Amino acid sequence: MPNTKQNLLERWIYWFFKCLVVPLIQANFYITESEHGKLDVFFYEKSLWKKLMKSSISCLTDQCYSSLDVNAVKNIVCAREFGFSRVRLRPKANGIRPLANLRLSSRLPLRHPLSLPRTVAYKEFKAVNVVLRDLHAALKDVQHERPETLGSSVFSYNDMHRKFRDFISHVKSGLNSLPCVYMVVADVRKAYDSIDQDKLLGVMKDVITDDHLLRQTHQVIVSKEYMQVCQYVNLSRQSRARVHRSSHSIFVDQGRSRTAKKEDLHFNLQQHVKYNVLRIDKKFYLQNVGIPQGSILSSLLCSFYFGHMENSKLVPFLDKVITTRRDELAAVAQHLLLRFVDDFLFISTSKKQALAFFSRLERGFGEYNCNMNMEKFGLSFDVDNIEPRSNRVYIDENGNKFLRWSGLFINCKTLEVQADYTRYLDSHLSSTLTVCWQGNSDRHFGDKLCDYLRPKCHAIFYDSNINSAGVVRLNIHQAFLLCAMKFHCYICNLSDICSLDSGSYMNIIHHSFRFMYKLMKRRVYSVDVDPSLRAILQVKRREVEWVGLTAYVQVLERKQSRYKELLSLLNSRLKSWNEEGRVSPALKFAVDKCNSSVLWKIKY
Repeated sequence: MPNTKQNLLERWIYWFFKCLVVPLIQANFYITESEHGKLDVFFYEKSLWKKLMKSSISCLTDQCYSSLDVNAVKNIVCAREFGFSRVRLRPKANGIRPLANLRLSSRLPLRHPLSLPRTVAYKEFKAVNVVLRDLHAALKDVQHERPETLGSSVFSYNDMHRKFRDFISHVKSGLNSLPCVYMVVADVRKAYDSIDQDKLLGVMKDVITDDHLLRQTHQVIVSKEYMQVCQYVNLSRQSRARVHRSSHSIFVDQGRSRTAKKEDLHFNLQQHVKYNVLRIDKKFYLQNVGIPQGSILSSLLCSFYFGHMENSKLVPFLDKVITTRRDELAAVAQHLLLRFVDDFLFISTSKKQALAFFSRLERGFGEYNCNMNMEKFGLSFDVDNIEPRSNRVYIDENGNKFLRWSGLFINCKTLEVQADYTRYLDSHLSSTLTVCWQGNSDRHFGDKLCDYLRPKCHAIFYDSNINSAGVVRLNIHQAFLLCAMKFHCYICNLSDICSLDSGSYMNIIHHSFRFMYKLMKRRVYSVDVDPSLRAILQVKRREVEWVGLTAYVQVLERKQSRYKELLSLLNSRLKSWNEEGRVSPALKFAVDKCNSSVLWKIKY
């Protein structure tokens, strides 16, 4: 009987929201997320939203879009396999960003009937990203076979880790400590929207020079929640190797292959770049400048484009600086250039070389329509007549100076690497969470805690070739600090529906400690590098537990009225740990609140 009543209640709630609440809200508001609001939902009155849309579309048409009529759209899309993309507008801090959905199929009416609208015939078009899979696979093959065409591009923390560690090892070779280094970080202004389309197509002619043999495959993914079969995914050699290493999946190669002709690849690329048709609020537009965002090719095209710019303009400039200033530059001057899509990082042992790099980027590259965002420059050194102009520089309470680059904090003096938590400062931490109120609450909660830790378990944070013992443990501690803050936010949201006892919370926390240590080990020892420069993990399981316990105590003590019993359990376990062994200086450094000042500014 109780189950019957509960089912009736659930059905009534479902009907109430579906048939009354949601239609009323949809009739009066435009509902969306915001770029600065994380996962918060925002409600705009429809009259206000229409005004915002009108002004935004007018701004877009003035800059890089032109209006198209239906006949022009038909002439474009009927000559190719894929159709157009639907665009929605998402608010951001200083305007509205257009977001194109290139994953959906589209259709157009073949004729306009005089009557009987239900008899209208439509022509169906494939999704843009579906048609571009062959081209994507071909470009990934080029990336694997000819990485030099991409310049200093890195596509993951793994790429950055390898190059960064090799540079540090080379610079420190024969020395007891790291010499003085000078860093510059820079970001291209409106990178995707400013790319010269004709220049890009010219660059890609030298990239795609051959036909590509592609295999048709299956990938079977099995997890606790579901089983999925991805059929006939076109994979390059590098992608196939990556699938073999993917967890919870097997790769089935049935021996089917086909050839992607370079002419077809260039045709699809030209159609994608030069004839990108977008539908915004029932009207069609053509993108005249820049490339589509949201495409499976977007980051690769950007990387090839700026890689070509580096190889033809920036690298020769740096070589010329070294040649013409040989007397001024140190004979052993060394440098590292990395770029994550449009985000540059330059490190040099010569201040004059770093300054020359900064000056060259500041001037821009007219041939590529490429200019830097002047508000996003960051320098580790002082420059005459140049005032601090960005938030790319962060100084902690101990006076340590860091440059922010692609989610990392890089110490300007030691080149040690930490995670960048400043992106959490603009809003309440609960805005970054989703809460599961159904099913097994403790299991879902435990999985969530592990998910919070997963992005902070990358090898670059724990490799002793890069970071000192104190910073390695500090990175672990900071990951647990953020996790503990999210732990509190999750419980606050969950407590309205259900609650767990302190013992269950303690078990979940201990499970996250074990998860963190295992994932750290797996990622550090799986880094594909030169055997002579293997990543080194010098952290014990007990140390991970200790910094984790300390992090939870520090965070939950600020909310102690809710966690008296849990804090008692945490402190008891921490006390027994302290009695069993001595706390090393590296551990004391890790849990010093002054070294994590940025995290204590997060609102939770």
